[in-house]
Amino acid sequence: MPTSLAGDGAVALEDPRQLGRVLRPAAHQQVADTLREDVEGPLADVLSHRWRVRWERAPGRPHTARVLSDPVVHLTAEAATDETDAPAPLHGHPTPTVLLHGLVPEVFEVELPVAGVVHGLAFHPGGLSVLTGTAARAWAGRVLPAGDVLEVATTDADADDPWQPLVEAVARRHDPAAVAADAGYRLVRRAFALIEDPGVRTVEALATGLHVSARTLQRVFLHHVGAGPLWVLRRRRLQQAAAALDLGRAPDLALLSADLGYADHAHLSRDFARVVGLPPSRYRPAGPPREGDAGVGAAD
Repeated sequence: MPTSLAGDGAVALEDPRQLGRVLRPAAHQQVADTLREDVEGPLADVLSHRWRVRWERAPGRPHTARVLSDPVVHLTAEAATDETDAPAPLHGHPTPTVLLHGLVPEVFEVELPVAGVVHGLAFHPGGLSVLTGTAARAWAGRVLPAGDVLEVATTDADADDPWQPLVEAVARRHDPAAVAADAGYRLVRRAFALIEDPGVRTVEALATGLHVSARTLQRVFLHHVGAGPLWVLRRRRLQQAAAALDLGRAPDLALLSADLGYADHAHLSRDFARVVGLPPSRYRPAGPPREGDAGVGAAD
């Protein structure tokens, strides 16, 4: 795994890896900068990418970070300060700290302290489960001390490679042969690749494409991912809807609904409002975002 980010590592507003995950991405870029790099080397069978979010907002101007995150686990080193430059908590934990973020059922949301930085490792879907042998449901909807799951040292945000202690924690548990032999994990990896096919909109289509039963897919997803395949399909469609809205590429919501496989506009609006908090017609920006609008958080 590389020890430095390629180039300046900046994640562009229209970076396809961020689209639909970061809600109100233009507003986010007013207070934060994001770096991301794909993982290479032996740990790439369980780790997807490493990332960093650093932010600074004006004192007295609250900023809520919101992300429609992927169904993955993140291992993070987090530090933040308040208006007096004293350490500030994140997710109910004092900082600096090393945390484990499980699958987020709704929108990942956190009110950002005045300044801070988070360095993270994103697992592939099912990556931490195959590493530990523990069902992903154990972490779903939770942010917990990483030491509860992995043997991990604290990390210094100013170190040459702040990710290194996180990488070492994963490497200590990594068994390439066991990862390769886990048929359920291999199925999950194939399933997530197939979900990107615009023709795959139902669990039945996904199961058919993988040559397994829908029941098998449900069982394997619940263990490795922490959510069923229907939930994952819906989450991906909502991310795609948010991406189109943020980029101003959805002037016709009925057409967007059809493109995403919804029966009609009403079904998309209901799903979107239930998760994001407002329907697509209200989420779609009418003009340039204002500072203080909802932006990105630590997880992606």
